[in-house]
Amino acid sequence: MPEIKLSTSFLRDVFQLSKEVQKETFDFIDKITNNHPSKIPGLNYEKMQSTSSGLSIYSARINDKYRALIHEENKELHLLKIANHDPIYDSTRKIDALSIMKTNNISISTKSAKDLGKLFAGISNKEFEKLGIKSDKELKTIRSINTDAEYYKLKEAKVFPEIVFDNLDLVLAELSVNELVSDYRNRYKKAMAMLMENVIEPALKHPDLDPEIKSHVQSTKERLKKKESLEEIIFFYNDALDAKTGKAIVEEFRKRGLHAFEDYKDEILKIARGF
Repeated sequence: MPEIKLSTSFLRDVFQLSKEVQKETFDFIDKITNNHPSKIPGLNYEKMQSTSSGLSIYSARINDKYRALIHEENKELHLLKIANHDPIYDSTRKIDALSIMKTNNISISTKSAKDLGKLFAGISNKEFEKLGIKSDKELKTIRSINTDAEYYKLKEAKVFPEIVFDNLDLVLAELSVNELVSDYRNRYKKAMAMLMENVIEPALKHPDLDPEIKSHVQSTKERLKKKESLEEIIFFYNDALDAKTGKAIVEEFRKRGLHAFEDYKDEILKIARGF
C-alpha cells in the first residue's frame, strides 16, 4: 500500500472547497491509502509531465470537476494540489500540441532554468515556516537563492533538514505545473487573437465579400471560439484548408487582398513551439 504525504498547499485547497467536495476528497485519500490509484477504476490516474525540478507529476480524478496533482516517489504519493479539470487538461494539451510538431524534426526548446528568486519572493515568511524554515538566518539563506544550481548546491550540502527540502521540492513542482498552465494559456490566447484579428474580423467587415461566404466565415468564427487548445486550433485550420469549401473561400480572399489561415500557419506553429 502506498504511503500518503499531504502538502500544505493540498490541505489549503481542501478547506477552500465545499463540505461535499471535502468529503469526496477524503474518500479519495482513503481509496489511495488502501490501493495504488492506477489500480482503482474511475480515478483515471495518468502522468502529466516531468518538471524542470525532475519530479514526475500525475493527476487523478476526485470528482467530475476536480483532480489531484500527485508526485510519486518509490511507494510514497505526495499530494501537491487540487485543481479544476480544465487547467490540468490545459497542461496536458500543451504537451500534445508540442508533440504533433515533432514530425517536422524540429527540436523543441524548453526552459531549463528558473528564476527561483522571484518564485521564493512570492512565498511569505509564514508559509516558509510551515515548510520548516523558521529562523531569520534560514529565511535569509533561502531568499538568496536565484537559480536551480544554487538550490541544488544547498540541497547537496544539507543546509536544511531533509524534510525541508522535501517540502520545497513539492512547492517547486506545484509552481512548475502552475507555470506550465499559465504559459499554455498565454500561447493559446495569442494564437486565437492572431487568427481572429487578421483573418476572421477583416473578412466579416469587408464590404465586397459575398454574404454567403461571410456566413461561412461567421460559422468558422463560432466554431473556432469553441476550440480549447492549441492542438485543436491547429487541426481545425488544417481541416479548413483541405476542405473544398475552404479552398474556394481562400480563393475569394485572395481576390480581395484578405489573409487566410494558411498565411499564419507558420506563426501558429512557432507559438505552439514557444519561439
